[in-house]
Order: sequence, then C-alpha cells, then structure tokens
Amino acid sequence: MKNHFKRNARLALLHLTACSLLLLVSPVHAAQTLSSAVLVEQVLAANASLPARAAEREAAHQRSLYASALDDPRLSYGIAPETVGSALGSRHILEFSQALPWPGKRSLRQRLADDATAIADTRVTTQRKTLIAQARTLWAEWWYVHRAMQLNVATEAVVERLIPVTEAQYGSGSGLQQDVLVAQTRKQRVRLQALRLNQQRRRLQAAINALRGRHPSETVPKPAAISAVSALPPEETLRQQLAVADPRLQTLSARQQAANTQTALAKRELYPDMNLGMGYVGTLDPDEKRLQLKLSFNLPLNRAKRKAEVRASRAEELRFEQERLDLLARLEGELSQAIASVNEANAAAALYRNSLVPRARQTLRAAQADYESGRGDFANIVVAETQLLELQLELARTRADQGVALAIIDRLTDGAVWPQAGNFARNEELN
Repeated sequence: MKNHFKRNARLALLHLTACSLLLLVSPVHAAQTLSSAVLVEQVLAANASLPARAAEREAAHQRSLYASALDDPRLSYGIAPETVGSALGSRHILEFSQALPWPGKRSLRQRLADDATAIADTRVTTQRKTLIAQARTLWAEWWYVHRAMQLNVATEAVVERLIPVTEAQYGSGSGLQQDVLVAQTRKQRVRLQALRLNQQRRRLQAAINALRGRHPSETVPKPAAISAVSALPPEETLRQQLAVADPRLQTLSARQQAANTQTALAKRELYPDMNLGMGYVGTLDPDEKRLQLKLSFNLPLNRAKRKAEVRASRAEELRFEQERLDLLARLEGELSQAIASVNEANAAAALYRNSLVPRARQTLRAAQADYESGRGDFANIVVAETQLLELQLELARTRADQGVALAIIDRLTDGAVWPQAGNFARNEELN
C-alpha cells in the first residue's frame, strides 16, 4: 500500500513539474499587447511638454522674421501757440526722422534672432528624445515586471500543488516533515514576491500613464515581446554620432554661437548710430529756412561700459564652450557605460540560454530521477525548481536592462539602434 501511494505521488510530482514547465514556456498572446513603438507614439501625441516646447520654438521663429527691420520712424508735430489767431497766422513745426544703426548691426541682430530660434529648436528635439527614451525605458521595465509576474504565477502553481503531495507523503510515513516545511516556506516567499511585483507594476502603470497624459489608474495593456539587437555599430562610430546628434550638445553649440554673435554686436556698440530726419519749421522766416534736413549721432562716450559688454559676451562664449566640452565628456562616459551594458547583456543572455538554463533543467530532471529511485531528497527537487525559475528571472532582468541601455544609446546618438518591429529576438517566454 505504501509503495503504491509513493508511486502515485511520484507520478503526480512528475505531472506537476511538467505543468510548471508548460507555464514557463507558454508564450504571451500578441492580442491586446503594448509595443514600445505604440507607447512612444502615445507619449509623443499626448505629453503636454512637447507642444509647449514647439510653441516656444514658434515664438522664437516669429520674432526672427523681422529682427533686422529698422525701428519705426518718428513723426512729430508742434505749434507756436502765440501765433494762433495772430496776424502772422498759425506757425507749425512738422518733423520726420528715421534711426539708422551702424552698418552691420541689423545683420547681427538677425543672426542673434536666428540663434534664438536654433536654441528653441534644439529644446524641442531634446524634449522629444527625452520622452522617447523615458517611454522605452518604462516599457522595458513594464515587460520585465510582467515576465517576473508570469514566473511568479508558475512558481506559485507548482508550490501549491507540491504541498499536498509532501503532506500526503509525510502522513503516510514515506516522506519527511522537512519536505513539508520547505514547501510551505517556499509558498510564503512566492506570495511576498508577488506583493512586491504587484506594487512595482502599479508604480510603472502610474508612470506610463503620466507620460501618456492619462489617469494614473487607467489600464495599461500587457507588453509585447521584447526585441534585441545582435550587435551594435563600432563604438567610435557611435561617439562621432554623439558629438553631432545629441540635442543637448547642439543647444550649447547654439548658445555659444549666440554669445559669439552678441560679442560682435557689442563691438558695434562702440560706434555711433545715426538718425536721419526731415522737418518743416514753420516758425522760421523767410520761407526758404523752413524746410530742413537733419543728421544726428549718438555719442558712445562711456566706452568702458561698452568694452565691459564685449568682455562679458566673450566670457559667455567661453562658458558655453567649456560647458559643451564638459557635457561631451560626461555623455561619452554615459555612452560607454550603455554600450558595455548592451554587450554584457548580449553575452549574459547567450550564457543563460545556452548553458545556465539548460543545465538547470538537467539538474531538475536529475533530482527527479534521484527522488524516484530513492537516492535523493524531495528538497533537492524544490531547490532545482527554484534555481530554474530564478535563472529565468535573471534572464528577464538582463533583457530588460539591455532595453534600457539601448534606449540610452539611441537617445545619445540618434543612431536608430533601438530594435524595430521586424527585428525580434526569440520571445523570452520561450526560454
């Protein structure tokens, strides 16, 4: 009777293990899933910060249209009140004048306005790429937490079914109380992990909805399969793209150019502007004296003040140059770290798929065989099952970290390294 019960328990154990593996390898249905591309589209369409930056760019563009225009002309009128009603007749003064800046100032003002437009444009690009990177990073984490929850459900199903088996074996005298305690402890740890994963899922859901401009509790579809790249472009190529493509570097370059233009304009302030005028002075006699042409200049006598403006503009130009070099160094470091993370993730994922996970499965089968033959303990099966699930979880974390690193590289270089829809790796649920 005891041998019959033990044989049935072993068959049940094999059945449960097979079910657990089926849970692990069951693919995620493609219907009603959220891809990274769709999330990016939703974020760009709904995030309010992007239209705000676009409005800023439009404002700068509109100001630049007439930046080089002359100041409005001036028209003045005067009357000699004592002449009103007198025998001389009312005497009037009418004047028209136009300010003419020193040659070169108008073109420099236009350049300065164009620089402001370029700065605003880089802010739009910066905001857009930042939103894309944030969306892709959140999507990678969203994929990870769902994969982790899937593994947690598989683990819980196995443990829930193993507990009655161990209890029955212990009750029949063919098992150990230690087996029961191990299974029960494992059950509580799985539940604790489920609570933490659910909290992480809610935090990610709120963050994703915030980017999409939606209510924090609105449902976010499950993630689609994660994609991968087989190899990155050479690091030197990515560095060259970084130097010319990162919008933050472009912003500082535009600011440096604007400071250079401001320096040239400050130098022009050392020279006088002109004012050309024409007037009719009706109070003068004879009539030939009344029509007058006028030419006036401002006197930039306070040259120390204007030279200080030149030095200040040069200092601003130097500041932006140094800030750009400093930012470039930091971004190159960030790029190198992201490249290393991607390469490490590729190597680690291959190691998990080709070695660690297959060996963990072999270990599980060996533990089952030993238990069936009476040479092994039930606890060894639980340990082997736990190890297999943990390796699956580590593989998922590796893939998610690779996605985060790819999002960083793509933002820094604008190199289109983020995998496209047709470039999917094997779905990680199949590993």
